[in-house]
Amino acid sequence: MTENIIIKSANELPRIEIFPKVFGKFFPSGNKAMMMLVEISAKLSVPKHKHKNEQMGLCISGKAEFISGKEKKIVEKDTSYYIASNIEHSVKVISKEKGIFLDIFIPPRKDYREKIRNVKNH
Repeated sequence: MTENIIIKSANELPRIEIFPKVFGKFFPSGNKAMMMLVEISAKLSVPKHKHKNEQMGLCISGKAEFISGKEKKIVEKDTSYYIASNIEHSVKVISKEKGIFLDIFIPPRKDYREKIRNVKNH
């Protein structure tokens, strides 16, 4: 029998490296959306990348610069963001404290699902 309601604390979730020195904790997700916490240490960056998934989120702590082409936007605690699909972007934490972000991807990212499976299989 499949569970209809799944409850997980962020403390229970495995910490998975999604980019060098950038970590994610993946909450239970379905077939249409994926939610995760992303942790980026102070002064570190997520390199330029793009994906077919729409991405939206909320900055929980820290301050970061979101960059796409010549466009630069500052995101800080309690600020939401949206990145359209197939848009190349990077993120750099510019605060002295680490950045923590709640990210939602629609649809779920297949590459991240593979990382989750690899961790569960070890």
